[in-house]
This record gives sequence, structure tokens and C-alpha cells, in this order.
Amino acid sequence: MPLLKKENIVAVQGTYQDQQGAEKKEYRTIGEVLTISGQDGSSFQKIKLYHMPGADISLFEQKPKEQATQQNQPQQETINPVIPF
Repeated sequence: MPLLKKENIVAVQGTYQDQQGAEKKEYRTIGEVLTISGQDGSSFQKIKLYHMPGADISLFEQKPKEQATQQNQPQQETINPVIPF
């Protein structure tokens, strides 16, 4: 399974002023998203969050509700975790 792309997941931790006095955001890397090619030619994404070691999180494209209902699949619930800093 070849790695196609690697991206960082970042959160704004605060702000600071650069040398010219402009306010800038301070980013903290909290994880990464790996886009991987499957054996059948499709691609999928794996998410690694640094504050959740051992967690195996995947990202899939959401199907329209009509299609999911026709296949009698359970509805996916959106989870919005609060990550303490």
C-alpha cells in the first residue's frame, strides 16, 4: 500500500507579533493524515492524532443519505471531540 500524500493536522495555539509588528497565528501540529493507495487502486485516508496514541482512525467519503438508506446501513454520527491544550 503505497503512501500517496502526508498532511499535518494543526490547531491554532495562540498569536504572536512578528518583527514588523503584524499579528500572526501560532500553530501546533496535533496529528497527520496519510493518503494511501489500496490494493484495488482506490485510495483511503488514515488519521494519526498525537494526543491519542494507539487510536486507529480512518476517513471515508460520506455517501448521500438516500444511498445509505437504500443499503440499510446505519447512519454515521459526527463526533466533535474537544482536545485540551
